[in-house]
Amino acid sequence: MCNQITLKASVGEVASHFKARRPKPTNASTGDMWKGGTGFIVRENAGERVMDAMTWGFPKYLKNKRTGELNKPLKVNNARDDHLMNPFGMWHEWFIQPGQRCLIPITAFAEAVGASPNMTRTWVRVAEQPIA
Repeated sequence: MCNQITLKASVGEVASHFKARRPKPTNASTGDMWKGGTGFIVRENAGERVMDAMTWGFPKYLKNKRTGELNKPLKVNNARDDHLMNPFGMWHEWFIQPGQRCLIPITAFAEAVGASPNMTRTWVRVAEQPIA
């Protein structure tokens, strides 16, 4: 997955599309979102689909090599398929427990195209699916 997504649908449209209960009031909004931002997810809770707002990215804590103390957590969002089942990888526990999974509703995601430093942003979407 990339580091920028967009959701060009209203909260009501997303809730209806996924047959989910609408969220409690939140500061999250639709539109462009980057890693570390707050956006909507759809998850199961007690047998019911609900929409919630969450911060995008898993916190990853690394020790400062100079001080030995923990740095501010990085927001990590890319999981390679060859790392998901590694019992020592950071994604393993999340991947094997279905109750920890959620859907991230989007209408498109951005990918960098071209060689550095002349990369451009290209939006990718599924034409037949207004919300993916």
